[in-house]
Parts: sequence; structure tokens; C-alpha cells
Amino acid sequence: VFATIWATRSETAEAQNILTLQTGSITFFSSAPLEDIQAVNTTFTTTINLSDSSVMFTVPIEGFVFPKKLMQEHFNDQYMESSKYPTARFQGKLTHLPQKITGAVDLQTRVKGILTIRDISRTIDEPVSFTMAGNNIAAICEFMVRPADYGIKIPKVLIKNIAEEVKVTVKVIYSSR
Repeated sequence: VFATIWATRSETAEAQNILTLQTGSITFFSSAPLEDIQAVNTTFTTTINLSDSSVMFTVPIEGFVFPKKLMQEHFNDQYMESSKYPTARFQGKLTHLPQKITGAVDLQTRVKGILTIRDISRTIDEPVSFTMAGNNIAAICEFMVRPADYGIKIPKVLIKNIAEEVKVTVKVIYSSR
């Protein structure tokens, strides 16, 4: 929704302050005694508006790819119910993000906003690293998600297969339109 609103603005200066995804990945990793679980998603969309430091992500749940097909089926059908909840979303703000990028800059800041998974929304506040050069921004953010916080039920028989907390790693390169 934000991307559509931003894309329809006719102000040239405003358009230059909006950066969109050039390339990126969202990975999650669950370490458990019986089996590690990892999946990667490269099918999401994200935008940063440098004018107001807002950031948004829309992540199709079925875009997560697992090394084992059965893991992917269980993830989509039993845990995430991706037919009922097809996307995860994040909408937030970055702290201390310069409105203009001049030269190469490395920046440590935070992102605070609402993460919505399975229609359950929670506030998150996490560190993020940026490398800015020219019209590009590379960003990396790692944080932990508790599946139970988002209504994801793990059957007791599988409790040793899935960690209580899942590590999420977001790596993106934004560029101006």
C-alpha cells in the first residue's frame, strides 16, 4: 500500500528520497537438538522513505524456500497457514537516518515498528546496520522472533525440533528509482 501511494506522487524531490529493493534476502534459522531449520525468502518488497525515515516490508509467506520440500509443506500448511495468512508485514521508522546521502557512510541505528505475522501485530525495536554510498543503501538487521508470540502452535511431539526463538536475518540493498 505504501509503495503504491509513494509511487503515484508526482514530486520529483520526493521520488528521489524513496529507495526500493534492488536485491535482498530474509532468512530464518531455528536451532534445536534434533534438527536445524533454515529458510530463505527473496520474493519480498521493501521501501525506505528518506524524507520521514519510514520503512515497510511485505513478505509472501510461501516465498520461504527450505532445503527439504516436506519442511516447506509443513511450514506453509501446519504452522504459518499461508493460505489463510499469505503475507507478513513490517511498518516502522528508522532512528537517526540522514535525509541526504553524501559520500560513503556506515551507520548503526535502530528500526522500531509493527511486525505482523498471521494477523498478530507486535512492536519490535531492533538494531540495524547501514552502509550508504551514492544512491544505494545496504542494510542488515538480525533479531529474534518467538513463534508463540504470533499464534504459531508447535505440537508437543515436535517441540524438540523447533526452537522457542527463531533468528531472522534481513539483508537488503536499496536503490533510488
